[in-house]
Amino acid sequence: PFVVSGFSSWGPAQAQGVKLGWYVDIEATFFGSTSLPDIEEVGKAPETLAEAYRKIHDLHRRLCLLLDKPGICLVFCDSVAAELLAEAVVHPDGRSARQELGGFKASEGGGVELTGEGLLTGSKAHRAGVRAGWQLDLERSFPDRMDKESLQELFESSSEAFILQLPCLSVPRSLGSKALSEIEAVQVPRDCAMLRYEPNSGTFQALAETHEAFLAVGVPSGPAHPVPSSQQLA
Repeated sequence: PFVVSGFSSWGPAQAQGVKLGWYVDIEATFFGSTSLPDIEEVGKAPETLAEAYRKIHDLHRRLCLLLDKPGICLVFCDSVAAELLAEAVVHPDGRSARQELGGFKASEGGGVELTGEGLLTGSKAHRAGVRAGWQLDLERSFPDRMDKESLQELFESSSEAFILQLPCLSVPRSLGSKALSEIEAVQVPRDCAMLRYEPNSGTFQALAETHEAFLAVGVPSGPAHPVPSSQQLA
């Protein structure tokens, strides 16, 4: 998450090819073979990468203070491997889960999902992207309180944290070499979705040779918004 936005002067980073927009490799810099000095102003250094990401603001402050010290070894990379986790940990923040998240209903897999009715706009959950169709991870949220009575009580609690997930929806489509006008619209039965493109070897090779790319366009649908036709998408 730390991006090079500028250089104060020419130095060893530019000499090695580091450019604006490159990233600090957190794992290699803070947990690699090169030891970094302690920073008393920030406190104890994180011991694991997971801890570092949980305390990312402290890590940023530590990095800024390290820049003023001589002999520091920083590792940069031109890209980062990351995967968006469709998950949110919701702390009701003085409101009950029902007040914050609105209505719940039983999902097809036997779990509990949000209906979207009563979801508090502007709440932490809403700002994190939680919408109708997200499911409550019961086992991780309440491992010792899975009975119906306890769940009803927890929904009214203003102190319990909830773990919500966007369930995976698999809609396999083979794009091949179709033109835009030939691609059919895929209607997602939720108001949010996570897209993942997984090319096969043939498609990947074709893309590499022709320098083509794919574009995903998301548009609202419903009574007032009919599903667009292939011609409209094109």
